[in-house]
Formats: sequence, structure tokens, C-alpha cells
Amino acid sequence: MQYQINPSAYRSVFVVPADVVDRHLRFAGAAQLKVLLWALRSGAGAFDAEGAAQALNLSRMDAADAIQYWVEAGIVSCTAGEAAPEAETQYAVPPAPAEPEPPAPERVNLPLAPAKPLSEDIARRTQESPEIAFLFRQAQKKLGRTIGYDTQAKLLMMHDQYGLPVEVVLMIVEYCVSRGKGNVSYIEKMALNWADREIDTIESAEREIEYLNRTNGVWASLRGLTGYGNPYPTAQQQQFLNDWTQKFGFDVNMIYFAYEKTIDKIGKPSFAYMNKMLASWSQDGLRTRAQVESHEAERRRRAVPQQGSKKTEASGFGISYDLDRFKQKAAHPPVYQKKKRGS
Repeated sequence: MQYQINPSAYRSVFVVPADVVDRHLRFAGAAQLKVLLWALRSGAGAFDAEGAAQALNLSRMDAADAIQYWVEAGIVSCTAGEAAPEAETQYAVPPAPAEPEPPAPERVNLPLAPAKPLSEDIARRTQESPEIAFLFRQAQKKLGRTIGYDTQAKLLMMHDQYGLPVEVVLMIVEYCVSRGKGNVSYIEKMALNWADREIDTIESAEREIEYLNRTNGVWASLRGLTGYGNPYPTAQQQQFLNDWTQKFGFDVNMIYFAYEKTIDKIGKPSFAYMNKMLASWSQDGLRTRAQVESHEAERRRRAVPQQGSKKTEASGFGISYDLDRFKQKAAHPPVYQKKKRGS
């Protein structure tokens, strides 16, 4: 079925910049498109977040975030003046002072107690730093949604206060989204962890993501065999999985074998118990199920006392008498003489 615009709808029209459709229609959210269309239709020239919020039944913060998107896109410009005090407070950016770029922020020892930037701080940093504007645009694409004040503030904190480069922040965002954890609180927690561990270069970030993907893959295979409920392992479980596969060199089948034996031994799953078992197998050079079973059978055989050993006779195991002598006595029972009284 095909559709077309009703010609009668053209009786009243207003202009929409072609860039809105050509470059931004795929990425702009509903609130952003509403605010822009309202501003274009009103034809009032200057407008502010308060007016947009009232006209469109949005919160003031959502309206401000939507306007900021178009400011960054170059569709809306910031103006300062008495006619638009709200826009001046929220979006007006003073000219950059003619002074050298401030030094990069020094690393702060964690745990951090960062100060969340204000909306005007975010607008200022976006205007003065193309890198920050790029961070917000790319994060929005990776998250697949419009990012508002809270997400922008935390992304800015990851860069300005936690000391992570923009590229590393975006790698964190992409990884979290791949795990279905696209909420900003989870992303911020991971950023804090990386900053604390000084994972602050592209190379170290790539190594960390490779480690996470590898252990997550082992967990997925093990989970399919055991029925573990959690879709992803804990940090401690990841460390165990990494040791078992990288340090000990076992595959998932041997890890599952250790899981089965752990259930048989203690009646419940335990990574700590499995770790002792796999460490012992690695030390003894046991690489397959057959080798483990043969080794355990030999150990059980050695544990059984052998006939004729002092241990056997002392413990009551085995035969501790002369069979030929017993047969001879049975054929010729001993003769007992009755003692006489007084003798």
C-alpha cells in the first residue's frame, strides 16, 4: 500500500531545514523533533526551554536537553539578551578567554566524590570542546536514544573528573550496550572501576574487553551445561574462569567435569572447591576425563591394604593365618587328657 500527502494539507506550511531530515531524522528523539517543529512553526524567532516545556507538556529539563541537541547540531543558535533570559542562563556561552588551554585534570584517588556538573557547565564544555560534543553524539548513537542532562553529566564526569579519554568512555558505553546494560548508572560504575585500575588507554581497554568477552563466553557455555541462572559471571567468577582457561589450560568440558565432581562430593556447586580440584589436576598433569578417572582409580587401589603386609595383619584385613596348618589340625583334632585330682 502506498501513501501520499493530502494536497489540502499544504494550505498552511512552514519551512524545515533540509539537514533536519537528511542528517538528523534517524537519530533525533521524539522530544527533540517536537521541540524543533514547535519552534519552526511558531516563527517567533527567540524561544526558551520554559516556553517549549509549557507548549509541549514536557518537563523543563527535557525541553532544555532537546534544545541542546539542536544547538550541537548547528540548527539552533544560542542568543543572549533581555528578551530571552532563560535561553541566556541555560545556553549562552561567553567567548573563550584568550589564554592557553588548561592542563589535563590530574587523576584523583578513588573512591571519588565528584561534583555533578550543571546544565550550563555541560553547554559550555560542549561549545568549547569539539571532543565533548563528539562524545555526546557518539554515545547517543551507541545507546540508541536521546541522552538528557543526567547522562550528559555523567559522561562528562567520566572524562573530566575520572580522567578517561573520550575513546575509552565510548568503548565502555559500547561494551555495556552489548551486554544489555545501557543504563548510565551501570556505565558509570564500570568507568569508575576502570579509572581505579588505570585502564585509561585504548590498548589497555582493548585488553580488558578481550578478557571480559573471553570469560563471558566460557560462562555462557558453562551456564548452558549447568543451568546457572545469572546471564553473566561475577567479577570473582570471571577471575576463576580466566585462571582455569588461561593459567591451567582447561576447556569448558573439563570445567564441567569438575562441576559434576563437586556436586558429587559436597552436594552443591562451589567455584572455590572446583578451583582446588582443577589446580590439583593441572599440577598432576591430568588433561582429560579419562586421565582423571585412571588417576583416581590407581589412588583408590593403593589405598586398599595388600595381603601379607604388617598393616593388613594389624588392621584385620586379609588372611592372617596359615591355611595348610588349619587343614591339618582339622583332620587330626588335639587329644585332651583329663587331669587327676590331687596331681
